Amino acid sequence: MPHIRFLLDRLEDPFEMFPLQSVSGQLGSLVSESGQRRYDRNGPYGVSEKFRSVENDNDVAMGQMFIASAFVLGQAAITQAISIATRVREIAGDPPLLPHRKAAIMATVAPLHQESGLSKIAIVDAVANYFKHHYEWHDDWSGPDRAKDTIALVVKLGLEPRNEYNLSRALSRLEISDSDMSPMARFIQEWRERLAAYYRTALNEPSS
Repeated sequence: MPHIRFLLDRLEDPFEMFPLQSVSGQLGSLVSESGQRRYDRNGPYGVSEKFRSVENDNDVAMGQMFIASAFVLGQAAITQAISIATRVREIAGDPPLLPHRKAAIMATVAPLHQESGLSKIAIVDAVANYFKHHYEWHDDWSGPDRAKDTIALVVKLGLEPRNEYNLSRALSRLEISDSDMSPMARFIQEWRERLAAYYRTALNEPSS
């Protein structure tokens, strides 16, 4: 079907992701700059958190915000892919070979995080949700119920309540440097390409 082909072409189109890769790289440069400012103020040994200046606190918060931005942008690309995959399934008449829920789509042909066995796509989505919603969570992360799946995933990744470096930790678990976060965009693009190929095969849909 022409419309299905159009949607799958869009799903795998690298030009959809090139801007995200560029922005992720630039965000990494900004993280490095904030770290360099703290180094210039405090030297190689830094200062204890109790004696941190307002400027240092601000640079730490900015660095975490830049990392969060990379995760949220990655989540946007994942959400778009899920929307396309869902629409393709609807047009094709809901064939049972195709996943139809968000979690199943994110798990399909996804790269795995070796240490935890989690889908890297699900990790990016969960960490973005952590950043956006963790202020709504209970202090000990025991709830609320609507967030329990996200909480369980980020805890498995090593994040913990009241840790101001959780976003750095999430990035490290994905073996991505905070000075260049473009690899996150690359593995999301590679997943989108594999997902499109999976749907083409399942639907006997040729490439354009």
